[in-house]
Amino acid sequence: MDSKCERRGDTALYVACAGGHTDSVKLLLESKADVSKGTSSGISPLHAACRRGYKDTVKLLMKYKADISQCNSNKESPLYVACEGGHTSTAKLLLQNKADVALCNYKGESPLFVACKEGHKDTVKLLLQSFAEVSQCEYYGGNSPLHVVCDSSSSFPGIAKRRYKKKDPDCLEIVQLLIASKADVKMCNKKGNTPLDIARELNFYEIVHFLQKHL
Repeated sequence: MDSKCERRGDTALYVACAGGHTDSVKLLLESKADVSKGTSSGISPLHAACRRGYKDTVKLLMKYKADISQCNSNKESPLYVACEGGHTSTAKLLLQNKADVALCNYKGESPLFVACKEGHKDTVKLLLQSFAEVSQCEYYGGNSPLHVVCDSSSSFPGIAKRRYKKKDPDCLEIVQLLIASKADVKMCNKKGNTPLDIARELNFYEIVHFLQKHL
């Protein structure tokens, strides 16, 4: 049942998981499809289901012993991709099954970092409740989750697109969640900038005022 469906090596199980076709997934697994076999980029069927937030499919894959720690070629775990997409209920299911909340991708970005980067408030809250390291920095710029929430550069499209909505409070609320979990307001990235420096430079006044109260 694991015949390749596309040039990149997609199996029938992978395609079914990517589409959230749980009945087909069940049939394939009952027919002994390899639950771990992914694409040439190391994207497993579990990754495919997590990326799109197909919780029932994820639950079924785990019943058949899918490896929740299996990473793709970018060292992204299933939890990472679920958090990147803001699929909080799927992330919760993975965490309940002992997914590693601290497992980073090749850039050193944790699930918490990417959830902050994309502006997914509810996912951030879940990860903090699961004891994610609040000041864990990515490798290249030395940015913490708090830095990335305050940064609206084009390299962070999730936040950048949300920043200009007049009444979108998620950025400030994420900052508040991070500070409540003891994020280091004074931590500098590799450019020597603190989260407050970034927020001030971008005229993000509400965050500036909030951070100043927590110096």
